[in-house]
Amino acid sequence: MDSSFVNNLRKITDDDERIVTITLLIDIISNLLTDRNNRRHQTLPNSYVQEMFHKYQGAMQCLQLIGFQQVNSDYVFNQTAITNDKLEEIQKLLENELDPNVCNKKMKCCSLDLGIIDEQMNSISLPNIRIPSGFQQQIPFLSTINLVQSYEDKTLREHILSSIIPIEDFHRKISNRNLLNKRDLLLFELLKWFKDEFFTWFDRGYCQQCRKSMEMVGYTQPTTDERRIGDAHRVELYR
Repeated sequence: MDSSFVNNLRKITDDDERIVTITLLIDIISNLLTDRNNRRHQTLPNSYVQEMFHKYQGAMQCLQLIGFQQVNSDYVFNQTAITNDKLEEIQKLLENELDPNVCNKKMKCCSLDLGIIDEQMNSISLPNIRIPSGFQQQIPFLSTINLVQSYEDKTLREHILSSIIPIEDFHRKISNRNLLNKRDLLLFELLKWFKDEFFTWFDRGYCQQCRKSMEMVGYTQPTTDERRIGDAHRVELYR
């Protein structure tokens, strides 16, 4: 296997850029090893490749070695180009390039590193903000600042951390990686979890009774519960 991409990755002079680039390549391989038949893992948008990898020869060589080829406007994984054993071999080479020295400082990676709980957090008291009435309409965040601060409740954050976010799973996934800063990979894992597991995209309504997709016909006023629980101001109406 041609490992010249490793030497070219070492030519990235900015340490942070090199670590992030290698980490992203490792994540791409990890996704393929987990489920190489998942179409989400098989396609990299051209805009993403241009922004994150194109300027680094070693990164582009690595993508090609993994099995990605440009097809129209995207980079598509060719399943027949490489085996899982070879993918694991490339992954190991990349992991060996991550600097273990800083990790020996025993950086503490916990919930505080993700900004989930902040003991020193101070809230802004809206009633104490004195703004002339003529300017209030020109400052859009004033009407929503109280809603935003409702998410800063420490008890709520502790509940999210202990009952919703699988923080221990994140730690296990990155435990064998030598990193410049493990906090960065914790954030990567948090974003991946939110996008792929926690978050669900709502495209159109589906009627369970009729067993048919519904079409959006406009907007309507929220119910009392929708306004109370979700602070809804307008609700999509489907038929």
